[in-house]
Amino acid sequence: MFVRSAAFLPLLAVSLLAAPAIQVSAQDPSAKADTAPVPPDKYLWLEEVHGARAMTWVKAQDARSAKTLEADPRFAAYSADALKVGEDPNRLPLPQLRGDDIYNFWRDQNNVHGLLRKTSLADFASPAPHWQTVLDIDALGKKENASWVFHGMSCLYPGTRYCTIALSAGGEDASTDREFDLKTGQFVDSGFSSPHSKQDIAWEDKDTLLIAREWGPHTMTASGYPYIVKEWRRGTPLASAKEVFRGEPTDIGASGIVLHDAQGDHLTLFGRDVTFFQSRWFVQTPSGLQEIGIPRKAQPDGLLENRMLIEIHEDWTPTPGGPKFTQGSLLSVRVADLMRDPAHLHPAVVFAPTSDEFLNQVATTRSHVIVTTLKHVLGQAYVYAPSDSARQDGWTRRALDVPSNSTIGIVTSSDSTEAFFLSVTSFLTPSSLLAGDAATAELTPSKSEPA
Repeated sequence: MFVRSAAFLPLLAVSLLAAPAIQVSAQDPSAKADTAPVPPDKYLWLEEVHGARAMTWVKAQDARSAKTLEADPRFAAYSADALKVGEDPNRLPLPQLRGDDIYNFWRDQNNVHGLLRKTSLADFASPAPHWQTVLDIDALGKKENASWVFHGMSCLYPGTRYCTIALSAGGEDASTDREFDLKTGQFVDSGFSSPHSKQDIAWEDKDTLLIAREWGPHTMTASGYPYIVKEWRRGTPLASAKEVFRGEPTDIGASGIVLHDAQGDHLTLFGRDVTFFQSRWFVQTPSGLQEIGIPRKAQPDGLLENRMLIEIHEDWTPTPGGPKFTQGSLLSVRVADLMRDPAHLHPAVVFAPTSDEFLNQVATTRSHVIVTTLKHVLGQAYVYAPSDSARQDGWTRRALDVPSNSTIGIVTSSDSTEAFFLSVTSFLTPSSLLAGDAATAELTPSKSEPA
């Protein structure tokens, strides 16, 4: 279920279980030190988001804006129309595939903070699915006297049972993350529970998390995000977690992620977002942790049949005098080759942009890659499959029969089956969903909003 947008630059990366803690410098040794004095930040008090002074200032700005907006004679009608759209029971329930089930997070006038709910894939295709509530965020907040806002889940592969659910107090960036059992609909007794912090969590295995969060003073970047990743074992205190990766305080942040495919391959990567648009990636090899030799403007896009997918956002010539890969390409490298020599890769092309078509989104199913593009600014969609020759990796492509003159998006896909969903929108048709089968490259109309 690895869905990646070309515009999304996440924190990814990977280490084996016993990877030693490392520190990698982001500094360019040829750069000259900036000795200019840094002026004091007179707005530093706004960093205390719950501080009395900051809250007083926010409420004053809210009141000033509300007074101006509400004085406009159009405000009441616009506000009522927007609320009606937001609460419309006929709006599309966006699916999230997990095994044979469909999950959906739904908010309406009766569930202001939302419901995590599920139904079967077959039932979802019916006009009125029979949704089963998995977690009621409003009820949980009332029980715990907290204004919880759902901030998503990080789940153990294949994502059908154990997850950590991120709950934010009032919608702030920081969250409290707790282990949850999707099968029972209950938080796990004595399970993983990480208290309030900006944090990123990935499951290394059922009993081990990779967690980046605030560990104490000076453990967050200047941007306010974690840069130290630790390995946390089940049944042990969070304070005993062992550091396995460290970026720099000058980074945007650092994190870890574990990639899987249905064939049993997996990678645990570590990544540093050095700037908003540039990242460095590292992988643990038998000879130790090594940097992956991909451009700074590039990102892993998933794992499929022992191949790691890589999306590049700048031109790249891996071997001097060798082939050049154009920015906007989707490439693949063998996991075995990556582990043997991560600094010197020999990619195969999955998709390469042309003068009129460029990459939009990428997702993986059990044995295929779903790609959406814009061609002459119109949505296209394709299914790719590995096709090996005796001499080199190759990929076959089949076009999906999507509506013309439309915007096409990937909503969700399943790593354990060939199922996926596309969204379709155009000027003349309402937003709708198409259910796809990557094995047959067939699309079936699923749901649509009213005209």
